[in-house]
Amino acid sequence: MGDKLGLYAFNALPIGERAQALWDGGAFIGATDHPEGRSAFYTFADYYVEVLLVGDPERIVEVVPFYTGPRLERMLSVIDVTKL
Repeated sequence: MGDKLGLYAFNALPIGERAQALWDGGAFIGATDHPEGRSAFYTFADYYVEVLLVGDPERIVEVVPFYTGPRLERMLSVIDVTKL
């Protein structure tokens, strides 16, 4: 499904459907903790997706696709290039 779902169509889905599509067709890259909570990053189709988790217990509050910008910078900070 991920290879057929463009960024704008993905973003138009309700958050639960975005999450399910990501679990079904995405690939985990890495995760990081930050003051707002925890972010997990995935590749999906031809873009990336950040899943923002907050609280205790953690709950998903955002599933956001992106190509560039601050989210990409956060994602790149958690990639271990020695494993590529």
